[in-house]
Amino acid sequence: MRGIPVNVAKAAEKAFNTDEGRMVIDYLSKAVGLTERTFIPDPNGGVDPLRAAIKDGERAIVSLIVKLQHGETNDE
Repeated sequence: MRGIPVNVAKAAEKAFNTDEGRMVIDYLSKAVGLTERTFIPDPNGGVDPLRAAIKDGERAIVSLIVKLQHGETNDE
């Protein structure tokens, strides 16, 4: 997965599978809207592509953390 050394992936898996690690991942998932849409219309119905790209980047980081938590070390 993105050239992450095996020892780092194993350390992340161990750290994120503690009660504290799961709490942090749950918070981050909610904070970045991991399960929500990326392109969210503003009050006028328009979509800001820059805002969507930033949101997508935030979600990608949390998604990577979740993959590490589950021991996924290879892109599928």
